[in-house]
Amino acid sequence: MGSFSAFNNLKDWNQSVSDSRFVNNLIFWGLNIIPVYGLYFFGDAIIFNVIEFWSGSNPIAMQDGDSEIQIVERDGNTFEMIATKNRMEITVLEGPKKGKKSRFGV
Repeated sequence: MGSFSAFNNLKDWNQSVSDSRFVNNLIFWGLNIIPVYGLYFFGDAIIFNVIEFWSGSNPIAMQDGDSEIQIVERDGNTFEMIATKNRMEITVLEGPKKGKKSRFGV
């Protein structure tokens, strides 16, 4: 299990939006209907907690200016993964899709 940093950051933001618990609850229900809470939970469970499990750190929990770089080889492909606060960039270094980049962020 990971730290669920994205989900917890959303929850913390939701709890601090207003001094009124009724306004915060209304926002909570709105973010569940849209389904922002579900997307944050899914992103944490599928992306960020997996990164945290394999690398030991969660890009959502990083501070501004922090970064972590890992090189991964799999099935004849080499990938460079660069994690910074709220962002992950994956570049194919070797393989059929050499040079292709994917970016994920919150």
